[in-house]
Amino acid sequence: MKKCPNCNQLTREDLDKCQYCNAELPKGTINKFRDIFLKLFIRPEVIDRLRNDKNLEKGSATKKGITGDFRMVVADVFSITGRGTVAVGKIESGTIRTGDTVTWTTKNGKTISSRIAGIEMFRKIIQEASAGSNIGLLLSNINKNDIERGAVITK
Repeated sequence: MKKCPNCNQLTREDLDKCQYCNAELPKGTINKFRDIFLKLFIRPEVIDRLRNDKNLEKGSATKKGITGDFRMVVADVFSITGRGTVAVGKIESGTIRTGDTVTWTTKNGKTISSRIAGIEMFRKIIQEASAGSNIGLLLSNINKNDIERGAVITK
């Protein structure tokens, strides 16, 4: 809060003029910091370069991630009695559906493949998941020891 020198009323920090008497307010520390930051780090040539960059077109990053090959790094592994083994992680690229076959390589260099029996996201069973989603993959016929944290699951 800033105090108006003219009417002694308290006003918000982001205002340049008093909301009661319309008098000029002294610049606060937040405004001074903002001005210094803008002068030092935001140069017109940097803004022009960002505007003209073709790789920053709206939606290009998300489209690239969704259309690529499926890739998920395993963050954790759980064994659910009566259901199977669940590999939890975030999908980095591509999409995955229930019933797809996925593969990964163990530390021993052995390649294992399995069918996806189910996909779960935030305690809801879903049929398909795409890049950026945090999911759990229910893998059929896999022991908990066959997959470990850090494994990269691909289609």
